Amino acid sequence: MSMKDIRTDIDTIDDVVIKLLEDRFALVAKLKDHKKNLTDKNREKQILSKIGSEYVRDVYEAIFNISKKSLSN
Repeated sequence: MSMKDIRTDIDTIDDVVIKLLEDRFALVAKLKDHKKNLTDKNREKQILSKIGSEYVRDVYEAIFNISKKSLSN
C-alpha cells in the first residue's frame, strides 16, 4: 500500500469521524432540554470501559469535556 493510498484511507475515515462527531454534539445539545445535571460520571465510565486504546480514551475524555463546556454556555 502506497503512502497516497494510506492518506486516501485516512481522509475517508476522517470524513466519517467528522460527520459522526458533528452528529454526536448535536445530540448532546438536545440533552440540555432534558437534563438538569448534564454530567454523568457513570455514563462516562461505561463508555470509557469499552475502549482499549489509551489514545482513543484521551479523545473521548476530550469529547466529554467539550460537550460539558458547550452545554454550560
